[in-house]
Amino acid sequence: MSGSRPTFATNASGISDMTLIGRYWVGNPDTRQTSNISVGLGVKAPTGNDRAEDAFLDSVDPKTGVRKYTVKPVDQSIQPGDGGWGIVADFTAFKAFGKIVGYASGYYLANPREQNDFLRDPTTVNPDPLTAYLSISDQFAARAGVNTSFKKLGVSLGARMEGVPSSDLIGGDLGRRRPGYSIAVEPGLYYSFKRSALSFSLPFLVYRNRTQSYSDKIQTEKTGKHVQGDAAYADVVVIAGYSIRF
Repeated sequence: MSGSRPTFATNASGISDMTLIGRYWVGNPDTRQTSNISVGLGVKAPTGNDRAEDAFLDSVDPKTGVRKYTVKPVDQSIQPGDGGWGIVADFTAFKAFGKIVGYASGYYLANPREQNDFLRDPTTVNPDPLTAYLSISDQFAARAGVNTSFKKLGVSLGARMEGVPSSDLIGGDLGRRRPGYSIAVEPGLYYSFKRSALSFSLPFLVYRNRTQSYSDKIQTEKTGKHVQGDAAYADVVVIAGYSIRF
């Protein structure tokens, strides 16, 4: 369309942050095969790049059509890593009711470091100290539902909630972050063979809530006007997994 701003895309790739978690079954798995609870504790290592960059479109010459680009850090949502060590805690519980099994699980990642040390937009003059760097924010997720199996094939249906809190459990809240949470209906399939298992789920989002960040709250107090930043949620997420028992 004449006069509209040309579109462009930015990309990032690479190994993400990795976690190492040790888990313990509260009940003896040999005797508690119809119900049990697992608790886990571990660490998240900053193995992913938290300063990935790409070319951003600045302007287009109206006469020649020549585009001018500036290399800057990509958006926080596609940075492979966040730049900090983290503490991970989780649990999993299940109980069988005949051929139907109810399940629930929860996950929380606490990041003690407040923000990274890489300017979010180095081209900005006098950047806002509240959001000049990317926040190394906490994350959480929870799932609950039921599943059943037919020999090696299993099906499940549940609810899934995940998000980022406005304030961290440990440490400060400075830095750019998009807090909020989403709730999804999550159907799934899994197939087991020998010592391996394949899983596939397709969460459909039914509720989205972008909450106020720390900087949003500060700006609201200063201006007297409600400030709430941007966010984007995928309508559908595809999750695939593979596991093997040794």
